[in-house]
Amino acid sequence: MNDSHIVSIAQIRSFLKLDREIGFKALSKEEMYGWIDEALTKFRYFSLRKKDQGIVRKYAVKLAGLSSSQLTRLVKKKKWSGKVFLSSTKRNSFPVRYTSRDIGLLVTTDNVHNRLSGPATRKILEREFKEFGKKD
Repeated sequence: MNDSHIVSIAQIRSFLKLDREIGFKALSKEEMYGWIDEALTKFRYFSLRKKDQGIVRKYAVKLAGLSSSQLTRLVKKKKWSGKVFLSSTKRNSFPVRYTSRDIGLLVTTDNVHNRLSGPATRKILEREFKEFGKKD
């Protein structure tokens, strides 16, 4: 997005008064985070008065399409690390153990036995496997 013509807080105020319907959508999160980083740097966000910080925040929320709480998190990230960036950490996830077919069979067993407790259902399934040879 090219907003190089907006360089002062007064221009942001007049822009925000113009039209409530104007909003932009970034192509990617990286692009949006980069724009927010540039905007905070360009307007020297952390050295502004509180009132002017609020105006810059409204401007960033309007153009980036974020909620104010999302923007607050990004501003904190900028304050502590000096840059707004997309985290590249991978979150832990549990391995998939059961297939959808397994889950369907468990639901069927649960319904047939009127929803017994977990240990009772486990005993039923163990008995079906050991005594009756059912591999399902």
